[in-house]
Amino acid sequence: MAIHSSTEIYGTVEDLQDFIGRAVINLRRDVKSAYAPALIYGAHGLGALILRANKARDAGKVPIIDLLLEELEVLQSMLRMLKKRGWLAYSAYEESVPLTVSISKQATSWKNHYLPESSPVA
Repeated sequence: MAIHSSTEIYGTVEDLQDFIGRAVINLRRDVKSAYAPALIYGAHGLGALILRANKARDAGKVPIIDLLLEELEVLQSMLRMLKKRGWLAYSAYEESVPLTVSISKQATSWKNHYLPESSPVA
């Protein structure tokens, strides 16, 4: 088992956490109080889920990685909504896309590695 903080996916999540920390500073005050805590907590939660998945054994990782992908989708949805309403600069949103896509691809690949082999149908 690798140290969770030395994995590529964890490094990308740290980059996303850094991005969100910088992005929420520029939100309007009325929007910041509603969305900043959810964004920050959600991004840090991804790191915790990577730790949990890394500790789990084989197929036990799959439900945790599913939860990670679900939480990532919630973050992506919030970022899209903030951009759509003009509360998050388009350039800031553009910066988040490669990070969230990379995390999604890495998590999906990690999950597929631990999915049980399906038996051929006769």
